[in-house]
Amino acid sequence: MRPVVNGLKQDYGNQIEFLEFNIASEEGETWLRQYALPGHPAFLLLDSQGEERWRSVGVIPSEIIEAELKAVLP
Repeated sequence: MRPVVNGLKQDYGNQIEFLEFNIASEEGETWLRQYALPGHPAFLLLDSQGEERWRSVGVIPSEIIEAELKAVLP
């Protein structure tokens, strides 16, 4: 999924902040607990107030992620 995420970051990085966490790290474990993520890869789309707008766990096509990103952009 890294190539997909990197491509999306390149295309949308000036409009959306992308954060990546290693689940084996303390910070990654905190995110897993905070958002009750059952596994990885996990994708969360949060609005500017930190409210969850979309989530997905597992490998998914880049077109689905991109559609969700576009849905929250002005």
